[in-house]
Parts: sequence; C-alpha cells; structure tokens
Amino acid sequence: MKILIIAETLNFETFTRRATIEAIAKLDSSTQALCHTHIKNIFKLNLFSKFIKVRCLFYVLPMKKSGKLRILRIIENHILKIFWQPYFNKFNVVMFTSPNQAYLLKFLTNRHKTVFLISDPYHLMGYQKESEQKIIYKANILLVTALDLKFVYLNKYFAFNNLKYVIYWPNTVDLEIWNYHKLKALYLTNENLIFGFSGNFMDVVDLDLLDYITSESPDITFELAGKISYLNKPVDMLNKIFSKKNVKYLGYINYNDLPRKVITWDVCLMLDAKTELARYHHHNKLYQYLALGKPVILHKNNNDYDVFDDQVLIANTYAEYVKKIEIAKKLINNISYKEKALSIARRNSSIRRARELINVFETNLYVA
Repeated sequence: MKILIIAETLNFETFTRRATIEAIAKLDSSTQALCHTHIKNIFKLNLFSKFIKVRCLFYVLPMKKSGKLRILRIIENHILKIFWQPYFNKFNVVMFTSPNQAYLLKFLTNRHKTVFLISDPYHLMGYQKESEQKIIYKANILLVTALDLKFVYLNKYFAFNNLKYVIYWPNTVDLEIWNYHKLKALYLTNENLIFGFSGNFMDVVDLDLLDYITSESPDITFELAGKISYLNKPVDMLNKIFSKKNVKYLGYINYNDLPRKVITWDVCLMLDAKTELARYHHHNKLYQYLALGKPVILHKNNNDYDVFDDQVLIANTYAEYVKKIEIAKKLINNISYKEKALSIARRNSSIRRARELINVFETNLYVA
C-alpha cells in the first residue's frame, strides 16, 4: 500500500497533521506528502521534514471562480495533469485534508482509493460547499475528528447518511515534542498560580467565558498564547480581557517552542463556545496538555470528551467552570492525576493513531 497525503500548508513544520503524517511515514516509508499552492508562494514555503518526502504542486491562475478565466483554467489543469498524473499513479491511496483540494480529484483514476479527513466543519468556515461535497461523495472512507461531524454535520449539510464509510478518528499528540520527561525540569512551583490557554483566538473561543473566569479568579494569573484569527475581530472584548492585571497575552508562540511554555503552567484551559461551529471541533490541545501532566478544565459543547470525565474537569456552565478551577488547584501536585494524564496521552499518541489508520486502510480499502 502506497499512501499520498495532500497537505494544506505552506509551512509543514507547523501543519496540524504533521505529527500523524510523519508517524505514518515511519511505519510505511513509501508514504509521501504533497502540498499545493499558487506560484506566488514559492519563496514562502517551508516543507522540510526529517521523516517524509514533501513535494509541492504549483498552479498559476487564481482558484476563485471567474468566467473570464474558465478556458485558461481548463488549459492549466490539462497541463498540470500531464505533468503530475505519473506522480499520482505511484500511489494507490490518496488522502485529502481540505475542500480546497477538490480540483485534484481529476488526477485520480479508478485504481485510486480516496480518503477524506474532515477535521473541521469546513462549510461553516467559509470553504466552498460544492468542493467539500465532491470529495465527500467521491471518498471510499471519511475520517472525522469529532463525533458530531459524523452523526450531525454530514447529514445536516450534505445529506450524507452512509455511516459505514465514516470512521471516528480523533486528534492526537506528538510525544516527541510534548515530552513530559524531557520538559518537567522547567516546571517550578509558581508563587501565584498560572492558568494557561494555547490556541488561536477564533470564533470557537468563548470570550465571554474567558472574561468571566478571569474576573472571578483575581488571585490567578492567566497566560494566553495564540494568534488572533477572528473573521470580525471583537476588539473591545479582547482589549478588555488583555488589559486586566491578572491576564498576560503572550501572542503567537512557535509550535516547537510552545511545550516549553505550557510546562510552566499549573493548570491548562479549553475555552470552547457553545455554538454550532464549535460543537464540531475536537482539539489536539487536550492531548498536548495531558501529555505534560497538567490538570485540564474544559467547557462542554459536545460529547467527545466524556470518556475522560474521570480525568478532565468538564464544566457545563460558567459558574461550574469557576468551581472546576477550585478543584483543579488541588490536582496540581497530585501524582495519581499526573500519571493518568500521561497514560491518556500515550493512548492518543501520533504513532498509535498512525497504526490505527494503517489498519483502517488495510481493513477497508483492500489494497496491497
């Protein structure tokens, strides 16, 4: 079995799926990754990986639909197919990771098995519904990272009900980077407790919740790390939160450097909103937090994390979240909690998830 994984990134080092893709390549050295982007980005690329060969397909015309460019786009696609078809023919499994890749379906033949990884509710995030639908109905297997993507999203927005082709495949953690035993020496007991959040500030983050808990817990320092990625930035609310004396906004921290910051926190936070968009998200940050042995508090908006309810502090309301903060304080130096957290991370490691994925392919795709 030879696997080609299409990646949606200019920087493979920070690609969300990098750990799993590299883990697959460690188990099957024939696996390769292919990025695709406009030629204008040629000097912005960072596609280096120690474990997998990453190539890039460049197109010249803009991908946005335009009647004036239709004929030229047909010609470009024909030229790209001539040059890239032999490359695609080296593989018998092609895994898509974004609706933007739908145009690459033209490179496939009947001998290819198609897999589509749905890690976000793409249609609700501005991606073309038509493109997403094309891959959904073409795929032999759909991998979904959240339960509601399987049981709600596919039927609600695409009238797709054939669940025997849909496999729940949640997020994971790279234990080589999120390595507790290598980083634990950096953790010092903080005189003032530090609660931290890492992740992009986007529409799935509940700023009202963050405002509430930072006001209700003035004795705690809250450190917040991540890009601000809102489509319509809630400037007033962000300024209000970031200006509080017990809040420190750290900005974006490079993925490879982030564990060295997270290990210094006493407790880690997840701040999901209870919205239609947020219910379909299953975060790898949960496993990253647990991999460093940290108590984790989350705001419940789906049932994905219920299996961890004896380990993760799950709050249903803002007031309950504050109560969980008090419980979390007592777990900071709890050895039993830490060991259980590390155990969950090991069960959800990228190498283990890669083994599961290859087993899924071998069981369901019937390819050599």
